[in-house]
Amino acid sequence: MSKFELNLNEFGKVTGIGTHQYKAEQEQRLQAIIKVAVENYVPANVIPRARISPTIFSAELTIQQLKRLESDKHVASVSVSRKLRIVE
Repeated sequence: MSKFELNLNEFGKVTGIGTHQYKAEQEQRLQAIIKVAVENYVPANVIPRARISPTIFSAELTIQQLKRLESDKHVASVSVSRKLRIVE
């Protein structure tokens, strides 16, 4: 798989992994918390991992899904989890 750079400054709804360019595999899954404007709404092709409230749930997303959520009018925000360093 080839790596590519994703410039997060292009996104208005996405937060959490900084504004640096993120190098990732095309099909790599990112863990995120998604907030929607309509109760119990789940965007197409997104499988919730855990429901936090009627308008907030967690999911694993590909970069392509992340791009589609940006244009979904029912998605209020997406917060992508950061990878933590291993501390010994």
